[in-house]
Order: sequence, then structure tokens, then C-alpha cells
Amino acid sequence: MNATAVAIGSGTLLTPASYQRMVSTRQRTFGGPVPGCDSCRMGTDNYTYGMGVVINGHWLLQNPLFFGYAGTEGYLPSQKIAIAVAVTFEPEAFGATGEPPNSAFDLFLDLGAALAPDDPPLKSKTAAH
Repeated sequence: MNATAVAIGSGTLLTPASYQRMVSTRQRTFGGPVPGCDSCRMGTDNYTYGMGVVINGHWLLQNPLFFGYAGTEGYLPSQKIAIAVAVTFEPEAFGATGEPPNSAFDLFLDLGAALAPDDPPLKSKTAAH
């Protein structure tokens, strides 16, 4: 996961033009709330979608949460910092909604704040989905 975070975040797998499209924040103006979809919303300056990545502050990341596991991999291009966290859940972790908290994202936030205190990943209510 860490190597993937570096490859995606640094753009080594893409042409420069494709990388610029991937990290474009144009997506902030698209979308909106959809009933029953917690992650369907407009982007903000702190959290939005690129093309295949989440842009969280200056961090580029992916944070899936499904099938009993959660993971977050992120890369801060300006400091060349990569973080990868994966967790699995016991059946007891699933609450009434059937979805556990994204513990991987919470750990990522703590690690990012420790490694890049001047440019940490940003916690937001919707960023963990």
C-alpha cells in the first residue's frame, strides 16, 4: 500500500497531463447530497475528489471501507511523505448501521499530524467515508 501511495501521489504511473487531471480540484463544483448516501456531497477546500483519489488538504489519498476491512493510503507531495494503514474488523465492530468506523483513517490522521505537523491531513465529518 505504501508503494502504491507513492506511485499514485507522485504521478510516476501517469503522464504529466493525466496526473494534473487526477489531482484537479474542479470536482468541488460537482455533485451534491443524495438521500441515503453519506459520501454524496459537494467538495470543499479541505476535502474533495480528484479522478480516482481523494484530495484532503494537500494530501492525496484513498480510503476504502468495505467487506470487514478499512485502509487508508496517503501521500503528501510537497514533503514526499507516504502513509499506509490497514485494519480488519471483528464482527462486534459492526454497529446498528452495519458499518464500522474507519479506524484506518483515524490512524492515518494521527500519523500524518505527527509526520507533517505544518501540513497535516484534515479531519472532517465526511472525510472518513
